[in-house]
Amino acid sequence: MQALFLTLLPLSSSSLQGFTNNPKPETLDWYRAAELKHGRVAMLAALGQITQHFWTLPDASGVFSAGDKPFEALNKVVAERPLAAIQIVLAIFAVEALGQFNQAKPGQAPGDLGWDPLNLKSDDPEIYAKVQTRELKNGRLAMVRFH
Repeated sequence: MQALFLTLLPLSSSSLQGFTNNPKPETLDWYRAAELKHGRVAMLAALGQITQHFWTLPDASGVFSAGDKPFEALNKVVAERPLAAIQIVLAIFAVEALGQFNQAKPGQAPGDLGWDPLNLKSDDPEIYAKVQTRELKNGRLAMVRFH
């Protein structure tokens, strides 16, 4: 329980693991961007697990109905639809490349990919800081769930 509590603490200037003890600013930004990216993926995975319990895509081959056995579903996709597996890999590559391209822009905040289709980013810095802290904590909790 103590490890879970420590994981949910906000990142401070001296972390327990020593990752943030006197790093270069760009290294700390890279750590923060990586933590945000992994947290976002974990939150989407949690949402996907909840969603697939109530709703699945119609599929005659049964790939999408194997919700409790994801590796069997992936093996079935690779065996029955190799082009779909290639499409999945290419989509992952495209998202990663686009994210790295946007993150490499000068002056870009860690984890800010410049994509806000729902216009959720507040103009008030105080509110935006609270939202960022919430996102970080929820992402950490989701990563603990999938660890």
